[in-house]
Amino acid sequence: MEQKKRKDSSNKPKALPHKAASSKRKSKAAACKPIFSTRAIKVIDSCLAFGRKYYLQAICAVLLAFLIVMTILIIGNFNAYANPVTASEAQVQPLSFTVFGGETVKDLDERLAMRSMIKKGQFISTVKDYAKEMGLAFYEGWLQAGTYALDRENPARSLASQMLAATCQTLSDRSEELGSFSPQDIVIIASMIERETDNDEDLALISSVIHNRLELGMPLGIDATTRYEIDDWQRPLESRDFESSSSFNTRRLPGLPETGIGCPAASAIIAALEPADTDYLYYRHDKYKVIHLSRTYEEHLASIMEHP
Repeated sequence: MEQKKRKDSSNKPKALPHKAASSKRKSKAAACKPIFSTRAIKVIDSCLAFGRKYYLQAICAVLLAFLIVMTILIIGNFNAYANPVTASEAQVQPLSFTVFGGETVKDLDERLAMRSMIKKGQFISTVKDYAKEMGLAFYEGWLQAGTYALDRENPARSLASQMLAATCQTLSDRSEELGSFSPQDIVIIASMIERETDNDEDLALISSVIHNRLELGMPLGIDATTRYEIDDWQRPLESRDFESSSSFNTRRLPGLPETGIGCPAASAIIAALEPADTDYLYYRHDKYKVIHLSRTYEEHLASIMEHP
């Protein structure tokens, strides 16, 4: 009986082990499931194949770039070695500064200050003091336009002295052309000519009109002198602007203004010394900046109508 019981018990189905085996099979099947899809695998294989095909070219490109960079660095170091510039030397190298024809001392002071080369107002005071040292009655008009190398230690004084020296040199080179005019007269005339045109070909013609009017005692009628007095070069002039009794009101008063009205270029100074030989008394520029000259006021009015 006992044997029979054992036999019967051994023949009973074992449910739990069956289930465990089933879960094991499932987990094994899940573990064997591929991570990437077939399409992803194909893409990866293609990339690997492309890399194997072109990796030599890529390496060569990297090496070439490396060689170019190294060459640039070597050349730069060689130039630095061949032309060494220390920090102290860089400090004393001159500054380049260009003065444009027609600019005023005030204009230059503002530009120098904007470039942090001076404090605002420093150039104006320096020019005033320097003009007194040189015995000049005025300073505006005495400073010749051009490009100058400035001393970093004192750029204001450096610029003023060089500009005045340039004017004196231009006058000295043609001193025989002064005639009855003083150097002061010439720089004033030159500064007016400079403001009246941007075309160098017009300079001697405008100069001839100024000289002709001065000889006849006529007012010069140059609006730039009024603009200098009111310090406004933009807005249209109004009748009230010509009510002043100062010498800058050249529409009403004959003769030259008491000072220049800006920095003349060498070409304007030469034109003031060497006016064209004409009998013109009027000039104007049309809308295309073409100059038109006239001998009489009637011709001048006709020119306005014909060439607006």
